[in-house]
Amino acid sequence: MFTIAVFPNVDKEEAGGVLKRIIDFCAKRPVQLVLPIEEALFFGCEEYGRQDIDDCPLDMGLSIGGDGTLLGVSRRLYERNIPVCGINIGTVGFLADIELVELESKLEKILSGEYRIEERMVLAGSVENDGYSRFLGHAIN
Repeated sequence: MFTIAVFPNVDKEEAGGVLKRIIDFCAKRPVQLVLPIEEALFFGCEEYGRQDIDDCPLDMGLSIGGDGTLLGVSRRLYERNIPVCGINIGTVGFLADIELVELESKLEKILSGEYRIEERMVLAGSVENDGYSRFLGHAIN
């Protein structure tokens, strides 16, 4: 079974409707959807919520939002080497792969294995001062 973690941006008005479309689409397919528990509760999808989402086995992450949401999800899943695909409901969406008009057709391609993974460079930043090092985070290019 293909396991997809969905990370909707709770601040985006359209996110709930897009999440429902994903749930409806996946309901008849061999897919397990999981969401972070907070987002699952927010959208009334408690049955998909996972406290341990950062540890559960995943095949892919889906972000619902704009490029900022996609970058945040990418940073969250990058160390686990889990591919991330963005669904654009933001204003520009340079990085997001899926537009709303093509949501179901693109999900079908993903589930059929008709996709390619694009590797991105990740930079780690830290500050060193008086012999101490403080990690600041990752940047994705």
